[in-house]
Amino acid sequence: LVRRLLLLLLLLVVVLLVLVLWLPLLVLLVLLAAHGVHAAFQHYRGRGRRAAGGQSGSNVGIQLTQLSLVVMFFFWPMLNWAVLSMFACVHLDIPVQPPFVAVAPGLWWALDMNQQCFTGYHLKWTLAVGVPGVLLVCVVLPAALAAVAWRNRTHICESSFQLHCGFLVRSYRKDCAWYEAVVCCQTSAVVAISIFTARTPITHIIYPWVFLLMFVLLAVLKPHATHAAGQLAPKSMLCLHVTFILLSLIFSGSVQPSLASLRTAGAALLVVNLYCVGSG
Repeated sequence: LVRRLLLLLLLLVVVLLVLVLWLPLLVLLVLLAAHGVHAAFQHYRGRGRRAAGGQSGSNVGIQLTQLSLVVMFFFWPMLNWAVLSMFACVHLDIPVQPPFVAVAPGLWWALDMNQQCFTGYHLKWTLAVGVPGVLLVCVVLPAALAAVAWRNRTHICESSFQLHCGFLVRSYRKDCAWYEAVVCCQTSAVVAISIFTARTPITHIIYPWVFLLMFVLLAVLKPHATHAAGQLAPKSMLCLHVTFILLSLIFSGSVQPSLASLRTAGAALLVVNLYCVGSG
């Protein structure tokens, strides 16, 4: 059941990749082609042994699932950007008082400034790709990952589960094997902030609180299986929190910061990052 669910979700993701992305799909095809060549070579070498030949189909299916999962999670930020950017709309021209007239009022698609949002082909792309893509990538996949990890929490260490989904849960403790779903949601949140608050001063206000929330989750739950990762992950989130606070203090005002203030902020950021790396 777990394998069928994963294969179904992967099929939906591949369809989405075909529609909006080409690089992840190309990487997946190259990896699958390389694996196919390797599997054919191994089968040719062991064709005289029936046992080896009987396991080849099963091994191909297992490694196909593993390769697809690895590619999907490697390109997870790009996948989020692809589906969320369908709703990225900006103002080009703000209506003003007479005798001035706004040439291009309303919202315009950030990926095509000649197309007004939610009209024409943008409306078709939003309904056909945007809405299903956001539901699949930002809701269904993290929820399915958490459900699979929770349902298999009692036998996470078994070889069968580790063979199919080991890289998703291996970094976390058994009772926090679902934390990769939280990481997926965090990635979606960061990508959404970068898309929908671009060119606005609210960006420097939201980011520190997002990274502070990530720090609190890591500090309270302690999901990582190793002591080193458990120490470094919260420090990295705290480092990002301090970094964005300093950046917001420097660039939030309308006055151009002086060279001395930029150097001071740069030195402070360097010290904070060196402390995070050195103490990890």
